Amino acid sequence: MKASYKARQRRTTALLAILGLGGCLGTPSAHGPSEASPPSVYAAGSYDDGQKRIPCYWVETGRTDLPGDGSHDAQANCVFVPDRGAVYSAGYYSDGKKHIPCRWRGTARTDLPGSAGGEAVSLFVSSGGWPYAAGFYLGNGGTKQIPCYWAGTTRFDLPGGSAGSALAITATGAKVYTAGYYQDRTRLIPCYWVGTTRTDLPFSAQSGQATSIYLSGGVVYTAGADGGTPCYWTGTAETVLPGRGFATSILVAGGKVFAAGESTAGGACYWVGTTETDLSRDIPPGSSVVYSILVSGDTVHASGARDEGSIEVPCSWADSLRTDFPDTAKGAKINSTFLKQ
Repeated sequence: MKASYKARQRRTTALLAILGLGGCLGTPSAHGPSEASPPSVYAAGSYDDGQKRIPCYWVETGRTDLPGDGSHDAQANCVFVPDRGAVYSAGYYSDGKKHIPCRWRGTARTDLPGSAGGEAVSLFVSSGGWPYAAGFYLGNGGTKQIPCYWAGTTRFDLPGGSAGSALAITATGAKVYTAGYYQDRTRLIPCYWVGTTRTDLPFSAQSGQATSIYLSGGVVYTAGADGGTPCYWTGTAETVLPGRGFATSILVAGGKVFAAGESTAGGACYWVGTTETDLSRDIPPGSSVVYSILVSGDTVHASGARDEGSIEVPCSWADSLRTDFPDTAKGAKINSTFLKQ
């Protein structure tokens, strides 16, 4: 069943897709072209055990369950694998009254401050092993959704309007970059933050969101949607991509901008500049999405998910050749993927 852009955003809340230089709905997992063996595919999400949703991550065909409170629903929204060490994931668990934002290192859970509730949507781990997460928490007595990021377990609020969420995060040196949206009356305004300084991104529709962020040559690249149209921004200059849909991931390699996501051509796709490559030719229309993209030599690698009945199957593409990583878990839902060279 096809999920709408709005539904996908809420499911990952409010994504999607990690960035090679950070993030999580979309995860660009490379800094540029390289010659290497095919990357490993990681996915984050949850499945139904008949009583509650269990957070988990997959390494291709192997699933690892993550702890919640043992009695209520929980979900992994994002997965990130640094150059060395354990698999990191982030999301939330419920205590029966609220969602508690958290991250996991392997299967060890760390709660993140947000006393009235919230979710970690995106995750980045520095080369020194320092974890950053981004998302939102509920303030004003649980009545306002406030965008934020966590450095370790210290929370930093991000300025916005009446509501918002950070959907992607990366860091370089002492600077933390996040991207997402905030609400201004009835509109969602796409934006990115450097530290806690916000930069609004131009859009032509009623609402927009930035779901991925990448740094190259001192320039901030973001990707997302302008209404129902996929797009990316170079600094604050918008490039509209063909079709209807959304971009979840962006990177720059060999002087070219690569974005990936979903479009009306059928579903999973990627763009080089504004040229689209459809990855869903043998998949029912609207039932697949790309969350992460990587460029290795002359090959474009992408990973995401496709619907198969009541479950979502993690999958990857090398150029246009698809490999599925099936899981037998009931009601499996994939919220993000990560490609590790």
